[in-house]
Amino acid sequence: MEHFEKQATPGQKYGILVEVAVKDGKMEDFMELAREHFQRQLDGREENATLASISVPTDEHPNTLRFFEQWESQADYDPAHTESENLKVFFGAAESLMDDVSLKQFDMQHFTFDS
Repeated sequence: MEHFEKQATPGQKYGILVEVAVKDGKMEDFMELAREHFQRQLDGREENATLASISVPTDEHPNTLRFFEQWESQADYDPAHTESENLKVFFGAAESLMDDVSLKQFDMQHFTFDS
């Protein structure tokens, strides 16, 4: 797993789980684009994005990648993230490398060690 984090604060948050089926032979290229996307997402361009993780492919599912992403609120995800230039750049570069994408959205409670 690769983890990207801007801030860890306890409380009510909003998250998504994304599963991506990557085309054969394109995982390395896709992983690089995902890393760049999350670095931009958490460098301040998406103000209330808090963290993201990439669950790397397994031997059983070598073409499947999963993301977990978290924002302070649903509005920080949609429309702030869904209409962001960062997401447009990512999909513009990565769309041809994907076979399928599924998305689950949910409210969540984030805990930190000291909360």
